[in-house]
Amino acid sequence: MKTRYEQIVDVNKIAAMEGKDLQEVIRLAQQEDFKPALDDGKRVLLLLIDAQNDFMQDIGSLPVSGSKGDVQRITDFIYRNNHAVSRIMCTQDTHFYAQIFHPCWWVDPDGKNPDPYTTIKYEDYQNGTWMPVYGDIAKSEDYLKHMASITIWPYHCLDGSFGGQIEGELSKMIYFWSVTRRMRPIIVPKGNNPYSEMFGVIKAEYDPTNYINEPVLRAIEMYDEIYVAGEAGSHCLPISVQQIIDHFAGRTEITSKFTILEDCTSPVQGCENIQRDFFNNFNSKYGIRIAKAADIQL
Repeated sequence: MKTRYEQIVDVNKIAAMEGKDLQEVIRLAQQEDFKPALDDGKRVLLLLIDAQNDFMQDIGSLPVSGSKGDVQRITDFIYRNNHAVSRIMCTQDTHFYAQIFHPCWWVDPDGKNPDPYTTIKYEDYQNGTWMPVYGDIAKSEDYLKHMASITIWPYHCLDGSFGGQIEGELSKMIYFWSVTRRMRPIIVPKGNNPYSEMFGVIKAEYDPTNYINEPVLRAIEMYDEIYVAGEAGSHCLPISVQQIIDHFAGRTEITSKFTILEDCTSPVQGCENIQRDFFNNFNSKYGIRIAKAADIQL
């Protein structure tokens, strides 16, 4: 490859407000000579979960400690395996101001909104501790009743905002790959249902309409190997993987395709055990490989 990694990614600008000029990255990519991804004999998918600014340490409203290092290792993985990655699929948490897990949705008897990270239980609704003030109240009640409780999150990944964008240095590496391999990345928005949380990419935590993201599932079947990275390793990443596995239950030819890049994801602080338990279960029950990005050379 003619282009050096440092010409694409400035590791000092990961999770920053500015970085390398995308136009320059595209110019460098145009000088490379890689075969088109459509000509790949073995089809490799990199599934990136919610690698967005609002989950980046130092700048995000829901920062994940370790995310800057994750981005550095993800971009290095793409760079080293640029010739073999056939497609990159990026999920993108996409929210709006008024959603059931945001503070504005609920008020106490004095009209005050809950603080972020407040847990609202179904009993809190029943006794009037917290009441919904947006949308169809019956739908809010139904969600709480089904889920038993909900966590109130800081406003994050609002549609069109800086926080909702894919981290800048990673975005540049994705576009470098896209230009050199003549293949568009797939961007998959998730989470815009106002009445439900949606950690996984396939379906919401609870949705009476039973919406399933069929296009993603169909795409998964098309690839020979699938590598997974992104944020957070205790929430959206493993829940996305679990939903895919559940859909293809019993089809080992699908589940055996997966490798989770364990050093390209980090848990929410205090949830380290959750990530470890998910990964151990994926490996022991489904044969999913857990590996470090540096150990993978495609």
